Amino acid sequence: MEVVFHSLDDKGEKVFFRSKCEVINNKIIFDDKSTENTKITITPGQPMRFTRAGNVNMEIMFSLNERTRCYYNSKDVGFDFEFEVYTDRLIVESNRISIEYTMFLYGDKLSSHKIWILLH
Repeated sequence: MEVVFHSLDDKGEKVFFRSKCEVINNKIIFDDKSTENTKITITPGQPMRFTRAGNVNMEIMFSLNERTRCYYNSKDVGFDFEFEVYTDRLIVESNRISIEYTMFLYGDKLSSHKIWILLH
């Protein structure tokens, strides 16, 4: 199986890649081609868990119309912080996931993001 990952933020920054993926215990697992030595694991549902593990460690819980606490850690750059996410849109289908969210740091809006994930 293959995943197509596409994200876009409100500053116009894009991430796009394809990666082989596997589904284990309802979790979608694939290499994060935007960051070396990092895997993404998505656990669909409400809330939906989105984690990155490796050189970058991150956990986001997407819960529709709710603000959730999340964290980010980059071994390469030395960033380590907590942030919040407000999920505006969360659609999970058998072969497609669509997410729109706003990221807050110390209560201030940092950025807005859209993510599309297609499974083939």
